[in-house]
Amino acid sequence: MNNEPPHANNNDAGLHQENLQDNEVNVVINNAGANNNNVNLNLIPTGANHNRFPEYMTLTNLDELEQDTDGGREDVVLIGCLIDLKYKTEGGSVTTSRHFRGGRSMAGPNKAAKFGNTSCGYRRLFTFVDIQSKRCFAVIEGGQDDETAYWRAGGRTSFRIGDYLGIKEPFPVERYIAGSLPIVRSDDPFKILRLPCTELQIPQILPKPESTTDKCPFIVHGLGQDNITIHTIKPAKAICNGYLCDRQRDPRAAGSESNACGCYETGRYQASNVVLKARIVLRHAAFARNDIEGSTCITFMSWRLSNLLFKAPIPSTVTIKAMESREREIREAFRQIDTFVKDHGGWSAVGWFKSGSKRDASSAVDGGNMAAEDTVVSEDRVYHICSLYPTNTNLVGMNVFRNLQLDTSVLQGVL
Repeated sequence: MNNEPPHANNNDAGLHQENLQDNEVNVVINNAGANNNNVNLNLIPTGANHNRFPEYMTLTNLDELEQDTDGGREDVVLIGCLIDLKYKTEGGSVTTSRHFRGGRSMAGPNKAAKFGNTSCGYRRLFTFVDIQSKRCFAVIEGGQDDETAYWRAGGRTSFRIGDYLGIKEPFPVERYIAGSLPIVRSDDPFKILRLPCTELQIPQILPKPESTTDKCPFIVHGLGQDNITIHTIKPAKAICNGYLCDRQRDPRAAGSESNACGCYETGRYQASNVVLKARIVLRHAAFARNDIEGSTCITFMSWRLSNLLFKAPIPSTVTIKAMESREREIREAFRQIDTFVKDHGGWSAVGWFKSGSKRDASSAVDGGNMAAEDTVVSEDRVYHICSLYPTNTNLVGMNVFRNLQLDTSVLQGVL
């Protein structure tokens, strides 16, 4: 087998701007922000059959759902990006609470404004970011009935972490997890959005500067040479070869129930559960931590990321040993793709962070007992990436990009 990567000659790879057609360099994701107030939802394809929302439907957001006192609005859609998923095979539970009718903003910081604490069971707990209000919300799947209602017509097997969906005519927000994460419900099945689409602009959401124990989203576009490094590419084996988890779950990270992937079906795909794993360093003022100012290092594994490197999904016959035997070629190929992406729009990173909390020991009274009020928010943050993809999504379908990708045949025949 030829040990030379098929794209080793940079002169043939077409890395320069002049080799691209003008109509192929259309950055369809807005780097600075987005105004989707007048978006025509009928132009956004959804589902496997690319069905459309009716043209009379309009976007709504969490702020409107929280202030709604009329039982919900007709002909509206809430669009969110899935950034996290918790799954419990035997069922988990979260504490939920109500706020006074009229919205979270009326409740303010007054704890007495919250009432009706109850324990809510779930099998899957989805966390989305609303692209309009730029805030997180939760969708609770309690069991088989919710699963059937939410994912009608096979949608559950074609949706994964990092994808966007539309929720038609959601109910007003009435309950919150941990007092701050809105829970969204709907009678209608989710619509999976087929992006990119020039009609819908994905805004940039920078991490909040203040520390908080709430789960906070981030969407950062145009990450280039100065503010992202992707290195130490290596193969890793995910928990499963399903779709929903994007094969981001590393069995070595935790062997507990909390690390279960949550996929609806596994083993039906003729693809390997071996994916690429990388260390990603984000150098941006918004990613400041108390240990490394203005940067953070995140370990990330993803099927979506792996598919950028190869012309086709890695077949199930490929072992992790086969990948390791080609590690040098894989790293060189990804370096060329990384350079190409950075030269033509950069990377978009989507994810979330959460600050830790700790008890203030200096406030201990009554023999060392500490009240809940003595809990303080830590300055340190833990960042999680759920999607890393070229900001200019058109690049991936171009011939010049495919010339940089590896053929999976280089992985065959290695025992």
